Amino acid sequence: MENIKNPDFLENLSYILLLISFYFCIFGSPFLFFMIFSLVVFIIYFIRSGRYKDVSFSLHDYFLAAFLVSIIFSALFSKNTAYAWEGFGVFCFYVIIYMYFKLIPLDREKYKGIVIAISAALIVCCGFALIHYFIIRQDIELSFFGKHLYTLEPATTFENHPLNSIFQWPWRGGNLVFIIMIFSLSFFITKYRKLNKVENSILAAAVIISMLTLYLTYTRAAVVSLVIVLVLSFILTRKFIILYLIIAVAVFFLLFKGDKIMQTFQDPLNSPNVPSRLFQYKEGLEIYSNNNNIVFGIGLLNFQVEFNNKFPGQYIYDQNSFIHNNYIAILVETGVAGFAGFFGFLILLFISVIRKKSCSMNPAVLNAVTFLSAFFVSSLYDAVLYSVPIGIFFWIIAGLSQNRDLEESYEK
Repeated sequence: MENIKNPDFLENLSYILLLISFYFCIFGSPFLFFMIFSLVVFIIYFIRSGRYKDVSFSLHDYFLAAFLVSIIFSALFSKNTAYAWEGFGVFCFYVIIYMYFKLIPLDREKYKGIVIAISAALIVCCGFALIHYFIIRQDIELSFFGKHLYTLEPATTFENHPLNSIFQWPWRGGNLVFIIMIFSLSFFITKYRKLNKVENSILAAAVIISMLTLYLTYTRAAVVSLVIVLVLSFILTRKFIILYLIIAVAVFFLLFKGDKIMQTFQDPLNSPNVPSRLFQYKEGLEIYSNNNNIVFGIGLLNFQVEFNNKFPGQYIYDQNSFIHNNYIAILVETGVAGFAGFFGFLILLFISVIRKKSCSMNPAVLNAVTFLSAFFVSSLYDAVLYSVPIGIFFWIIAGLSQNRDLEESYEK
């Protein structure tokens, strides 16, 4: 009982639970369970240790607060308030996660532990997915005491049979693997000369296996983002080992010429999903312009309702729960106020990270610079924030880039 009152014990317990959560980072439910458990312990530690007295906020944090205020008004004026308040709750959770990773006591050794945990999870999960895809090549039935739970398909029947397996859907798998893998990638790039052979082997294996896995999902947004991250990493760090990774992506492209990716190069406006997404953008902007409240928008998660009411019973339309474009999605659902708050936060956060000038030394900073650059581009045709298991890593990356303890540890 005395241990619970001890700040050092609480700090260590919070980190252990956090470390466990990252071993389950591919699987949303256990990952979030241990993450939230760690967060609760951290809050108790944060209060008992008195660290809350030292909290400071940057300009971009005030823009984020303004965004939260704007979506409250957006929810109050929306037609479907239940959906809007649900969206507000999700973004509140995102902001809590951002603040958690901004404030949690971390040093270089603890951060390395997190990255090794992520890398181990990627090797196991992506390795299984590749074995399932190339060798087993049959459905795997999951059951519990004779009750069918789920069927793991090695590949979907959609388009050119992209890898599916444990990811439930290729788009989700590709984006999830990408955003998790860049933790291993940035750490490997910045620290491979200071790591032992075992650690380097784990990181290198995680990066290569993950790159092949995300490519075989034929998720165009993830592939484009990966290329952006690799090229920017080389420009910022001048580490020639990155060229080998770029060559690996080129080899994957030559060996596995997915129809979806090839059609995007050959006829981009008529490649898979593009016509329906362009239609989404048009209808989303029309719904927004017809709304009486352009300042606060139609309300978070309200696009799906409005869109499905207009086009009921049509598969290509009723499956679109959000606009696949972050810029248009935020504008339509949160209005001018929300758009200014959210992208003001992102731009100022990006500027603050760029000014740190420690990309070759601090993997969390390199991670943030390259990922945010890719995010600004991919936001033109995707909206990963609307998928919580993927979107949560956006806020983890943002928070870690502002973690002063971690920054000071790498400066020593």
